[in-house]
Amino acid sequence: MARKDSTAGRAAAQQAALAALFATSAPDKQPERTDEDRLRARLDWNTWPDVAHHYATDPDDALDLYGIRLCTYAVRMDSRQEVQA
Repeated sequence: MARKDSTAGRAAAQQAALAALFATSAPDKQPERTDEDRLRARLDWNTWPDVAHHYATDPDDALDLYGIRLCTYAVRMDSRQEVQA
């Protein structure tokens, strides 16, 4: 019976090793933003094309960084540019 337990244990260890080897790693998290980072990002409204692009790719992150007012402005300006083109 000890032999079966040993074989089962080795098989379980091999499966765990394979699972760890082929597991996808979690994406690197960016450092937390401070209020100063947010304030700096919200001061320059001339960067609205970058804000609109950021909002199009990751709306939650853009709203956190730039705020609702700047994101709304950027999306409106971007849609005006598309209509004029």
